[in-house]
Amino acid sequence: MNKKLLSLFMFGFVLLSGGLVNALTYDDSASNDSMLVKVEVLKSTVSISVPDNLIMENMAPGYLSDEQSFDIINSGTTDIQVIPELFNSTNDEIFSNLVFKRILDDDLVKVGFFDIEIEKPSSVGGTNKQNVYVQLDLTEYDGEYIDGANNATIIFTAVPI
Repeated sequence: MNKKLLSLFMFGFVLLSGGLVNALTYDDSASNDSMLVKVEVLKSTVSISVPDNLIMENMAPGYLSDEQSFDIINSGTTDIQVIPELFNSTNDEIFSNLVFKRILDDDLVKVGFFDIEIEKPSSVGGTNKQNVYVQLDLTEYDGEYIDGANNATIIFTAVPI
């Protein structure tokens, strides 16, 4: 039993003295390493998308249509300002009465005078969208119109801000 205890004591001493010698040994040599970092920096881009079409209910002069909402999506790499403009229609007099607003409590603003700012996406390749409401305001309209189907193309112009 004494031999086992002595062997155990000797083993522990060797372990501790090796750790103590290592702890007392000071190595002042420094070690350096390097890493190459690469990135492709893209120029700012402006890119938006809107729905292909929006179908409004039947209308007649003297009425304001219900609100319809849609999203304008910013998929570029910069904050933008978007302005919807009447481009081509079967009846400019009717569609010049399209009105927009950002939130339901906002005042109605005619097409061509409305603008909205949309922040860039939080990451490259991402999107950020802004909801917009549109109505057709014929409450004071007394001009000519084509009975039946009418349509217009609205161009959404986006510029960086």
